[in-house]
Amino acid sequence: MALKDLVADASKIDEEVIEGIVADYVRYDPTAFRIVFTPEGTVLKNELKLLVYLVAVVGWKYLVDEPVAVPTKPVDLEVAVGISGGTLRPILKKLKDSHLVSANAGHYAVQTANLDAVRRATSGEKVKLTKSRKSPTKSIARDISNQPEGEKVKSKKGSAGELRPVLEQWVRGGFFNEARTIRETLDRYHEYGIIVKQTSLSGLLLRVVRDGLLSRTKVERDGRTVWGYKAKSE
Repeated sequence: MALKDLVADASKIDEEVIEGIVADYVRYDPTAFRIVFTPEGTVLKNELKLLVYLVAVVGWKYLVDEPVAVPTKPVDLEVAVGISGGTLRPILKKLKDSHLVSANAGHYAVQTANLDAVRRATSGEKVKLTKSRKSPTKSIARDISNQPEGEKVKSKKGSAGELRPVLEQWVRGGFFNEARTIRETLDRYHEYGIIVKQTSLSGLLLRVVRDGLLSRTKVERDGRTVWGYKAKSE
């Protein structure tokens, strides 16, 4: 890895990374220029709820032509996120100390250079310091390979790293011969009894695109334009 690979350009952050983090938890109201939490978002723990909101604020630039500055001082965040100041300020300090958010002139913003760490935090992933003797990666891939098409396997949980062998097998099997959206790919995993969150899957798909396994293009689904992932032609 070269040093240049460690440079994070905030202007080039992919909108789909942001979408993968906030999709289940917020909705945008461009008319009122407001971010509204979904029922799933309202029950998030305070720390995660705050992170999701700050990521959603970054997402405005992909949705409107002339976004206005969103005030994110503690007093503003109290109203937007619904967390009292006495609880909010210690959380902001903790997130800042963890380099997940930064502060400028009293306004808080998510650290875009650490957006992947934010994704992991909101998806509940944790870094394991010890190696397991069992290999979930091989276990999941083996279960899939031994199942006839369409037959489900026992429910398993897997991180993005553990799910890649399964995705690569589906590429070879032709599932991605036509463009597939994140939602369609997510449904595919769930059909096979593999539990994965959209936030984990979006990161995995971005990595396989960068590695050249899949290409991506805009496709229409249910009246919306979204990213579709397709196997590259030989």
